[in-house]
Amino acid sequence: MSDFQNSVEVATIQKNSLDELRVSVDTFKNHQFIQIRTWTEKSDSKEKIPLRKGITFGFHVLPEIITALQKIEHSAKRKGMLKS
Repeated sequence: MSDFQNSVEVATIQKNSLDELRVSVDTFKNHQFIQIRTWTEKSDSKEKIPLRKGITFGFHVLPEIITALQKIEHSAKRKGMLKS
């Protein structure tokens, strides 16, 4: 039996023509965590496979990650890198 009980995909964000970021909530050995992982298209088919590139973290750090991303977003808007 696998240690993974379930995985709920929350979002898929297209990164480029071959790669996408998948955001999911996963359960492993009865512990829930958030995963943001790069998936890519296999060269021999249209099937998407996960890469090692990504991050996994517990819910206890989610508020800090959101705060950090909001700071980056604010700075990027100020510098004209993002539309307001």
